[in-house]
Amino acid sequence: MIVSTTSTRRRIAGTAAGLASGWLVVFLNEQITAILFPFPAGTDTHNAESMKSALAVMPATVFAFVLFGWVLATFIGVAVARRVGQSRTSGWIAGAILLAGTVITMATLRHPPWVWVSVLILLPLATYAGNRTPPALTPTGQGI
Repeated sequence: MIVSTTSTRRRIAGTAAGLASGWLVVFLNEQITAILFPFPAGTDTHNAESMKSALAVMPATVFAFVLFGWVLATFIGVAVARRVGQSRTSGWIAGAILLAGTVITMATLRHPPWVWVSVLILLPLATYAGNRTPPALTPTGQGI
């Protein structure tokens, strides 16, 4: 099967748009979480060791808020990638990259085991659900 250059560009643009929207959701969620649950005094958010110490004393509610943001970001990012890219491939790629970014974050900063298990179950489900959203409509009103 030959894929046109326009189709490839659209898929790349869709993946990029999905990643950008997903990362925006993560950023906004983490800003809101930081306002609702401020870090302990003296925490340097640019220092990994300082962040690890701060996360060690945070309640489970904080991790639940962050987990919710990651799941929402994955769903939205994949749905945007699917619609803009007009392909489920764009959605799967965006979902895989968002999952990889989440795993890297969890590996860098200590997260409880229940967060790991939840992420490894919920993010693939959010990717699947985001890819099930209706495709964009063509000018004739037909789905792609």
